[in-house]
Formats: sequence, C-alpha cells, structure tokens
Amino acid sequence: MIRSLRMRLFLGVTLVAAIALAALAVAVDRSVARVLTDEFDRVLLQKARALSSMVEQQDGEVHFDFQRTDFPEFEAGPHPAYFQIWLDGNTYQRSPSLSESGNLPLADATTLSHGLLATLPDHLPGRMIRWEFQPFLETAEGVPSPATHPRPHGVVLVAQNTAGLDQTLARVRFTVITLCTAATLFLGAALLIVVRRTLAPVETLAKQIASLNETGLHHLPVSDALPTELRPVAGRLNELLDKLAAAFERERHFTADVAHELRTPLAGLLATLEVCRSRPRDAADYQAAIDKSLVMLYQMQALVERLLFLARAEGGQLTARQEPIDIAALALECWSSRESTAALRKLSLSIEQPEGLQAVADTQLLTVVFNNLLDNALSYAAANSSLRLHISPVEGVLRVALSNTGHVLTPADLPHLFERFWRKDAARAHSGIHAGIGLGLCKRLLELQGGTLLVRLDGDTYFVVFELPAATTEAPAMSA
Repeated sequence: MIRSLRMRLFLGVTLVAAIALAALAVAVDRSVARVLTDEFDRVLLQKARALSSMVEQQDGEVHFDFQRTDFPEFEAGPHPAYFQIWLDGNTYQRSPSLSESGNLPLADATTLSHGLLATLPDHLPGRMIRWEFQPFLETAEGVPSPATHPRPHGVVLVAQNTAGLDQTLARVRFTVITLCTAATLFLGAALLIVVRRTLAPVETLAKQIASLNETGLHHLPVSDALPTELRPVAGRLNELLDKLAAAFERERHFTADVAHELRTPLAGLLATLEVCRSRPRDAADYQAAIDKSLVMLYQMQALVERLLFLARAEGGQLTARQEPIDIAALALECWSSRESTAALRKLSLSIEQPEGLQAVADTQLLTVVFNNLLDNALSYAAANSSLRLHISPVEGVLRVALSNTGHVLTPADLPHLFERFWRKDAARAHSGIHAGIGLGLCKRLLELQGGTLLVRLDGDTYFVVFELPAATTEAPAMSA
C-alpha cells in the first residue's frame, strides 16, 4: 500500500487523466474512421451513379457509353477499382480490372447508398456499394422520349480496396496515441511539480510541529499563507497545545503542592524525633513522641491514599459497579465511626429521606464520597450545630444534600473548591488533615457512577448536593 500522500495524488490523478485521454483517443479514432469511411462510400456511390447514367436505351437497344480514360482507376493494375453491371440479372458490363470469369458478389450486395465490407477479386479487403437503376431513354436528338419498349432492371456494383483508407486511419491512430501519450507524460510531470508545491505547507507545518517540546508549546502560526484546508488542522492543534500546556502547568503545580503538603508533616515528624533523641527521657515522653509521630504518619498516609485514589479515578483505572444502595444507611454507617470526634465539637447528624428509596451506585466508591464529605463537615461546621442530610427523588434520580452552618466561604470561592490543593485558609492551618483534594475526588467518583456534584451557599449554610440514578421513584411519607 502506498503511504505517501504525494504519490497517491500523483498516481490517482495521472491514472484518471490516462483513462480520460484513452477514452478520448478511442472516441476520436471512431469518429475519424466513421467520417473517412462515409466519405469513401460516398465516392463509391458517386461512381456507381455515374456508371449507371452511362447505360442508355434507344429504340429498344441498350448501349454503354463508357470512356476508359475518364475512369483510369478501373483499369487493371496493382490496386484497381472494380465495377460490374447487371441488367435483369444478367451481367452486362465489367470493368477492365475484372477478368472474364471474375464477378463481384451480387448476392452479398444487399444495401443501397451505404457500403459494406467485401473481399475483392484480388483477395484484398475492400468496400463495395450497390446502386439500382433503369437505363436512360433518349431519341436520336438526345431528348428523352416515351418508353415504347420495356426497360430492364439494372444493378451496378462498385468496389475498391481500402488500402489507402487503412493507411490513413493508421496514421490518425498513431498521431492520436502519440499525442495522448505525450499529454499523459506532460500531465504527470506537471502533477509532480504541482503536488510538491501544493503539499509544501504540509511539510512546513510538520516541521513546526516537530520543533515543539514540553518546554516550548508555542502556537503554530495560522496566517493567510496557510491553505484554507490546513487552517482547521492548525487551529485544532493550537487548542491541543493549549490543553497540553495547561495540563503541564497543573502537573507542575500538583508536584509543588504535593511536596508542600508532605513537607509539613515530615518536618513535624523530624522535629519530634530529634527532640526525643536529644536527651534520655522516661517511657511516658517516648510514648507521647510515638503517638505524635503516628498522628503525623496517619495524616501522610491519608494524603497519599487520596492522591492515589484520585490518580486512579482520573486515569480511568476505576470501574463502578451498579447496585441498589440505601443512601441513609450508608451515611449512618460512615457517621458512626466519627461520633467520638463529633462529640468533641458537639455536632450531630439528622437524616431526612422518604422510606424505600435506593440509589444505583457503587458501595465502595460512595463510601469514599461520604467519608470525605463528613470529614470536611466535622472540621469546618460551627460547634454545637447539626449536620443535615436530605434525600429526595427528582425525575428519576436521588438528590442528596448535606448541609452545615459556620463557613467562611464567599460565592467567589465556589469555583475553586474542586481545584486540587486549594483551601480557603492561605496559611494551611489544617495542613496534613485537609489537603484540598477531597471535593475534587468526590466529584470524580460520582461522575464514574453516573452522578453529579455541586456546592452552593445560602447565608451561613453550606450545601454539598449530589445526584445519583434512582433504583425506585416511589416516595412515601417523609421520616426523620
């Protein structure tokens, strides 16, 4: 298979041109052959009519007024013409080129005014034409007179070989074939030049693309000199370059943010161990240092696990199972492991849901979502307040809204909540506990399950709202 676009264009257009020229050559050959053959037959017909006009009848006698000098082509020779005249079916006259026993095929001459192919007495190919007539009547003074005697029925055949016609047609065919071949070769050479110049912008664009690297994702030039067909390609490539540049920038920020998030607990861990090692201590001090180090290690482990989970989710390595889930029961299960923490801040959770509602989701992924949302709520909700989980059916989906009071966000902060490592507190007071990736992870996991997630503010109340496909749309009475 030819992989070069230049060669495909060249061979394709050249082949089409060659076929078109071949068809033109055949059409010209047939047209010229028809014209020359018709002219050949017309000359034969004129000779046949002239010969028939020389057969005259006077007073019942028929005579043939033929002058051999006027028709030298009928004399015997290398390539003579032939004629033969019949009256009432009997041979009346022969051309000098016919021998005494030679005859033209009267039975085969069945056409009038149009010639037909025939094999002549000299065994050469030729054409023959037939003309039927009656002898011309005239008086002694040369004036036609009424017929007093019946006139015989006459037939004249004129034949001539087509050697000259065939030679002419052969020259025409040779000329046409030569011209068409030369035209094809010229067109092929011209196509090579045209295709090379036409595809030059493609090669230029390829060189510009080859010059790109991860440190220089500059835009490809889209100027008026660029062909119209390549402008959409350059435009889409520039859009791709913008996306790649943004992705590289996000990865650079991501690397810096990960380093920053891990640096804080690592610095705390190193400081604790160095202080503990600075002098001998009793068992209680060592135990306290170990407990403090474990807390920081757990924080680091939680951060790493979240990052790995987010990377797997964004890399398409997670698959969501579809199974009926009791949203309220799963939320209570996740809350039960945090009741001791909630008690320290005097926080409670209330759940409102119609009975019998279930969502179609993945239990493991949805557990991760609830754990992240509840951890955020426990950290940022106002003390001595209540968290509210409201579940309701809406047009084939379950809408789950988790709300709490006591936030410090503004409407301008909402678009940043799903950005990795973004937090409201620029000083990162909760570094190591909340790294700013929880909401982004929740959003991605819900999308894998066919759901959505958004956040909104209503006064001092903060809402996280997500939707999942519903397993049932029945909605009995509300229960708390």
